[in-house]
Amino acid sequence: MKKRIVLVLCMVTLLITAMALAVACGTKDKAPADDNSGITNGGGNGDNGDNSGGDNGDVDDSGEELELVDISQYLTYQVVGDDLSVKGLQEDIKDAVSGVISSDTQYIDNAKIIIPKTYRGKQVIGIEYEAFSGCIGLKSITIPESVTSIGYGAFKGCSNLTKMIIPFVGNTKYGSSNTHFGYIFGTNYYTYNSKYVPSSLKSVTITSGTRIEEYAFSSCNSLTNIILPSSIASIGDYAFNDCSSLIDITLPASVTSIEEYAFAGCSSLTDIMLPNSITSIGSGAFATCSKLTGVTIPVNVTNIGSKAFSGCINIANIEVNEGNTKYHSQGNCIIETKTKTLIVGCKTSVIPFDGSVTSIGDYAFDGCSSLTSITIPDSVIYMGEWAFGDCSSLTSITFKGTSLQWNEIRKEEGWDFNTEKYTIYCTNGNISKYY
Repeated sequence: MKKRIVLVLCMVTLLITAMALAVACGTKDKAPADDNSGITNGGGNGDNGDNSGGDNGDVDDSGEELELVDISQYLTYQVVGDDLSVKGLQEDIKDAVSGVISSDTQYIDNAKIIIPKTYRGKQVIGIEYEAFSGCIGLKSITIPESVTSIGYGAFKGCSNLTKMIIPFVGNTKYGSSNTHFGYIFGTNYYTYNSKYVPSSLKSVTITSGTRIEEYAFSSCNSLTNIILPSSIASIGDYAFNDCSSLIDITLPASVTSIEEYAFAGCSSLTDIMLPNSITSIGSGAFATCSKLTGVTIPVNVTNIGSKAFSGCINIANIEVNEGNTKYHSQGNCIIETKTKTLIVGCKTSVIPFDGSVTSIGDYAFDGCSSLTSITIPDSVIYMGEWAFGDCSSLTSITFKGTSLQWNEIRKEEGWDFNTEKYTIYCTNGNISKYY
């Protein structure tokens, strides 16, 4: 009888223990009660609040859908006045995503986070300093438009990040300093963008703002795809300079200005659609975009800076919208109608024989290293700086005038720099240049 009592007591004890463990396990990851206890100055964890406007799906380099683990419920928050900022992740989860493994944790190497717009009735307006630093298992992050500031190094060391959806570039929305992409990865200087922005990061979507500031993505040479919001009106100097892997970018219809060297060195860019809203293309805007094959100048463009397409050695066609009253196409080159100046170089070797061109502008054919011959009408009286600079294969210039007319053409310094040797074929004889 005593043995049976002991056995029953043991079974009851085991049952109570099991029930306690089940309750503990079942409540471990649940949110606290819906009050403010989870959002103190020490942070807290809980449900994800309003996730409206989430991400668009996650894919790997081959285009296959990724199965990522959503760890958004483990976010911790900091009180900021009447609002909140994200401090980071619950400690044990951050350890797991950062590869800090103990006996009761498992490395999470395929995590994603979707930061909510609101949490427990409070708006999420910021992300704290180094909030997710070292989270090497984080692959995708979505930040809502409610966020107006992102702390220095918030994603420092997130070396396997592949996709970001962000409301702006840099430290603060509409900020005038620290507006480069590398700031949130731990660098104060745009010159170090390429060292701090992870090479794994391929896709960036920006959801708000009116301008991409100068040097914003300069030298982010692993990015392949950037999506801009419909609100963007201007793209600053060198904004995408040397984004050498960028193959796809769509300029929204709101853009009016592409500033100097904005896309210079985007050597993988094969096509760019310029909306009719654009009025100005800055100097060197697409310089050395060596895979560009064609460009159409929109109807409202009234200014194209020097060297705008310098070094675009594969451009076979430059067209001008028929409604553009400032520029027009002839022989696939662009000629400014008022001063009749050739202002953009192209692959053609013939400048029109009809008197429409009187000058060849600065850097017009600069860097056209495959150009072997050029025909110039006798209406030309001026050649700008580096007009044929670095045309290293040029061997033949056919001038539709006399040698005296050729010699009277005003030629600026460096107009034929690094052209090796060539022969000028005039109507009354030849002129040879040798080094």
